[in-house]
Amino acid sequence: MKPSGSVPPTLRFGVFELDPRVGELRKKGMKIRLQGQHQLDARLALGEIEMKSGQTASGRVHLQALEREAHAKGFELIARKSAAAAKG
Repeated sequence: MKPSGSVPPTLRFGVFELDPRVGELRKKGMKIRLQGQHQLDARLALGEIEMKSGQTASGRVHLQALEREAHAKGFELIARKSAAAAKG
């Protein structure tokens, strides 16, 4: 099991890849740099997509990690949305 403060590895969905460790979003291999709230918003959207597409275990892990990170950085709305999405 991952430590509570860990950041998930690269998240993939369709033509998109998000690497939360460096804040990069790629679409078909092209870099789109994300910072701060935008990165957290993208991770929330990908987590919600995972949950809705049947990948509930990985979606829940990603959303729970996002909730902890958003809370630690002071983004309470994103933390609440992640917690709600992780519950399904």
